Amino acid sequence: MFRYAFNWLFCFIVLSPSWLFADELPFLDPDAKNYRTPLAGEGFHTTVFGEKVTVSPRERRYIQAWDLGLAAVLSEMENSRYLPFGSVYVWRRPHEQFFLRGVFVGVYNELVAAWSRPSWGPLEFVVDFENFTIPASQSEFIDGTRQNSGDLHWGWIRPGAGVGYRLNFKNPEKFPLETDNMFEAALLFEPGYYYYGPSDTTHELFKTPSSTYDLRGHARFKYDNLRRNIMELAHQGVVFGADFFWSHRTDWRNWGLHSEESAKDADQYFGLSGYGWLAGRAPFLNADRHRLIASLHGGYGRRMDRFSVFRVGGGPNGEEYYSAARPILPGAFIQEMLTDRYLVFLAEYRWEPLFFSYVGMRSSLSYLRRKRSENGKITKSADLLPSVGARVTTGFFSDTRLQVDYNYNWGVIRKGAFGGHEMTAHVSKEF
Repeated sequence: MFRYAFNWLFCFIVLSPSWLFADELPFLDPDAKNYRTPLAGEGFHTTVFGEKVTVSPRERRYIQAWDLGLAAVLSEMENSRYLPFGSVYVWRRPHEQFFLRGVFVGVYNELVAAWSRPSWGPLEFVVDFENFTIPASQSEFIDGTRQNSGDLHWGWIRPGAGVGYRLNFKNPEKFPLETDNMFEAALLFEPGYYYYGPSDTTHELFKTPSSTYDLRGHARFKYDNLRRNIMELAHQGVVFGADFFWSHRTDWRNWGLHSEESAKDADQYFGLSGYGWLAGRAPFLNADRHRLIASLHGGYGRRMDRFSVFRVGGGPNGEEYYSAARPILPGAFIQEMLTDRYLVFLAEYRWEPLFFSYVGMRSSLSYLRRKRSENGKITKSADLLPSVGARVTTGFFSDTRLQVDYNYNWGVIRKGAFGGHEMTAHVSKEF
């Protein structure tokens, strides 16, 4: 009796109940030999635990969703590191002359918008915006230990504008489920302003960096031919892209403890990063429920310092059009590693027990150059950081998506020893 009550309650809260059954939608037979995983945006009816349910089609040209979660490194970093996070995500691709994508947090926001005219073809005008204005002070972490002497209040505001080239593989009006399958290239000028100020724990001999304008040129391209499943996870296809930026600080002076950081070494800097994803069926398992996903992220920079380096760390692993570019270092805390050179390879086997639930086992191998503390001196070390982990993504109460990640990394340093655990849990929902 309890089993039947649970099944009814689960189907009513998580899925659409049978009284919403839409006869015009195709039937998804969970027991069919040629079972096909439902893809993002598709509508269908099926049975779950003996109950008839309907999944309504989703309009993927217009998306807005919230996301709330918690990242933790399980009481192994100094002061036990926990970080709640949340954001609002917006996507608009109504036709081939307009595109908008934004992530809004308040203290951190990023926005990309582009529009054109029919006579322009795939050419477009592009604007973007990013701000990082967290009110709390921030420090570097070296060997898992917070460097309080260099604790600072700092952040940036960076608008941008330029020209781009965008080409959908299929017309988004006629194929609304494939609105994110496109090629994009852009050349942007992004003048920003960086501000700096001491905190209560900043060492008295620590010279605060000078607030400065940062004039940046940015070139990027993205190729996305990846089909996502109903939970917006990579299912079949490829994604790759790259970003190149060159930047000049207009007013940069020596800074740091005893002013040891030379301005001449970092007043102009550049970086190049790239990434690629490949998803498909697992070999020897001729079924859509079994997938292999591999990704590779890399970055290289010159004349970078603490405020301009790449930030690599753990946290939620995005597989969306733009978030696929973000490098994830499983087992590390969010943005824990500051590096000018990194390479992260990640491979995952994913199994689909139910059409709304996915269980993944994954492993990664990362190379990065990071700061280390040896005999009281700060040096740079090129290290390998292997990890193993698991992830569960499933439909949850009231049409939400729940994702829980666990990773163990042998290369992170916690309390003077190698090896550490990291967990991330978050819930998201369209509205």
